[in-house]
Amino acid sequence: MVSVARRNLFRERPRLLISMGGVAFALLLILALDGLVAGSLFQLTAYIRNTGAEVYVAQPGVRTMHMSASALPMSKVEEIRKVDGMAWVEPMLYASNAVTVGDVRSIAYVIGFDPKQSKAGPWRIAEGSANLGRGEAVIDGVTAGKLGVGLGDEVLILGAPFRVRGLSAETSSFVNSLAFIRLDDFTALRGQPDTASYLLVWLSRGVSAEEGARRINAVVKDVGALTREEFASEEGRVVRDMSAEIMVIMSAIGFLIGLAAVGLTVYTATLAKLQEYGMLKALGASNVWLYRVVFEQALWSVAIGAAASIILALALSALFAWLIPDVPIRVELESVARVILGAGAIAILAASVPITQIARLDPVSVFRR
Repeated sequence: MVSVARRNLFRERPRLLISMGGVAFALLLILALDGLVAGSLFQLTAYIRNTGAEVYVAQPGVRTMHMSASALPMSKVEEIRKVDGMAWVEPMLYASNAVTVGDVRSIAYVIGFDPKQSKAGPWRIAEGSANLGRGEAVIDGVTAGKLGVGLGDEVLILGAPFRVRGLSAETSSFVNSLAFIRLDDFTALRGQPDTASYLLVWLSRGVSAEEGARRINAVVKDVGALTREEFASEEGRVVRDMSAEIMVIMSAIGFLIGLAAVGLTVYTATLAKLQEYGMLKALGASNVWLYRVVFEQALWSVAIGAAASIILALALSALFAWLIPDVPIRVELESVARVILGAGAIAILAASVPITQIARLDPVSVFRR
């Protein structure tokens, strides 16, 4: 049974390449669109994931950064530090604004942090330094290239001039980027001293994020503490609803088109062998045996095409990271599993349609043709 399925599949190499190519590129479409959505959401939550803080504390009821406003008195920093299991607490300020050079502006989320601690600042510096003096800033390297600025140049952030001291990496997405300034500069511009937007909490060894958040919520009044995973999940959900909805729709449409292409390819390949299967039926092959051969051949087609599509998707991801770093493609295991299972199911369904005609055929009628 195995040898027959493989022999049918590999006997005609040109037909095999066309069939496998059709499956591979159909699945690549799905993986690429899924990857664009996943990559964009991954970058938009990069700050939350990369600071290293296990717990994020905000104003009660605030569960995200995007489309949210949070204000906490600085006194909460000391209150949280006194809670058992807290290793370090650092305030940060946050606002949606832009980095502007002349008439050109790039949307940015501005982070105010204390350079002496630097835990809440940029996690990767491509050029320059994050050790900021007054009136200095770190902006995203990709954004700096688009704006035509470099180290030492002047940009406007929050309506005030800042000298570019550093260029960060992994801080841009297809919709915005991150810009970092000193906490005291941010406070002076905003005119609200002794106030933080969020508090970032690092926990002592042995204290889980869930337990740390629970302790803060139980001891400190008028705050809302979330684990990093909860905060990032809420952020991703809001961002998906806010700016990536069209990409999610495109991904769903691409999934359906890709599966339809896989089904058509497998159906055509099976149909081309219909006469041979009819002859095997006439020579005594059982219906069960025929179905097993055809289904295995269909699954082999999907397996080879899926393997090729994964390799192509990873290559495309690396190419985008090099050429268009703010439009990432992130190939995730969940997407790969969904594609393989969906393609396998549609392939079996597509192969079963023509072979059912043979299964219902009277063996004698094959020799009457």
